[in-house]
Amino acid sequence: MDITRDVLPSVVEPTLARVLSSTTFRGSPRLRSFLAYVVRHALDGEADRLNQSAIGIDVFERGTRFDPRCDAIVRVEARKLREKLQRYYRTEGTTDPVTISMPPGSYRPVFEVQENPPPTILTDPDGLYAHAMGLLWQSTPESIRRARRSLLAAVDRWPGRADLHVALAETILAELEAELVSPAEGVPALQQAAARAHALDPERTDAAFFAVLAEVRRPNATSVEASARRALAARPRDVRVQYWLASILAAQGRWDEMLSHMGRLVRLQPSSMFFRTWTAVGLFFAGDPKLACRHLREILAVEPQDYLANYFLGQVCALTGRHDESREASSRAYAISGSLQALYGLGFAEASAARVEVANAIIERLERAVARLEAACASERPEAPSLAESEAENLRLRAVARQIAERVDGALARIGRALGEGG
Repeated sequence: MDITRDVLPSVVEPTLARVLSSTTFRGSPRLRSFLAYVVRHALDGEADRLNQSAIGIDVFERGTRFDPRCDAIVRVEARKLREKLQRYYRTEGTTDPVTISMPPGSYRPVFEVQENPPPTILTDPDGLYAHAMGLLWQSTPESIRRARRSLLAAVDRWPGRADLHVALAETILAELEAELVSPAEGVPALQQAAARAHALDPERTDAAFFAVLAEVRRPNATSVEASARRALAARPRDVRVQYWLASILAAQGRWDEMLSHMGRLVRLQPSSMFFRTWTAVGLFFAGDPKLACRHLREILAVEPQDYLANYFLGQVCALTGRHDESREASSRAYAISGSLQALYGLGFAEASAARVEVANAIIERLERAVARLEAACASERPEAPSLAESEAENLRLRAVARQIAERVDGALARIGRALGEGG
């Protein structure tokens, strides 16, 4: 299982409900209250308040004069809660897509998403939804692709579930942002999923938001921004809509407003490196590269293998003349992901440092990669045992090739300009 730092409340809450109503916890009302208290505070971005004093007063009603040094009730009940959770996941909870634990020495809950859905989830739309959303918020290319495959299977089996169509729309949007699918193919698919959800449930503001999201790429993005704000008004603690609104503002260069929303996201999910990284990017474009670099370095001190933080630190340092640090960060990013985006970032870092020979070699590697992808798309491919997986892979390959073909000229030109300026 993978520990996920960015698990959505909509993924955790069904799991919490199952645990609280389970046979294991049925005869333990104080432990149920304890677990509900710590989980809901964590989901509300208030994990910092989870200490012995607050728990003793709020959960165990010890009064404002409660002193944990003299009264061990919180420590004793925490040990019982940990044991009870372990028993639940050994018995009733073996197939839960998300697990909840509370490590010793802390009162902050940890949420974990299972790598693969247990077989029983394949007949449970709520469980499959929770599993897919947990994968989505791991934010890796592979987890995003797996989330979409799970949701495609889910909407095929339960076509009347609006929440599944909304989740599919969000997953396609994540694919677009991660450049796993081209806009030409991803945007219509996103709009189709959102339109289906809106038709099933016209009151869903998140469905209406995803339906108009493609408008953000056009000169006038007022409709999508208005839709995002309506969705946020209906769900003020929804980190998904908060994040996409921040992205819309960033696409329009409204960096101060973007940073305001990113600040709220960091408060809602303080352990999320993903939101902290995009906050640093916003700081750079808002005109504070020194603070942006400091934020990115702090992230990497905690998560040295964070791809996004390494990638953006490499870019920011290249643009601000810190060439050695830029090359180190860009090299780490490429070692972590091996993606063409990371290779381009490394090429830009080398070009900015006037390392002409290395930068030209990277340009050649990018051009060869594009040629290989285009050739693969043009060739005949035998039908795979799983038709759905074969079609998904072909679609992904065509999308990547088309997207790279559209962008590679601009990327290579940027490296070329950096070479000229460095020389």
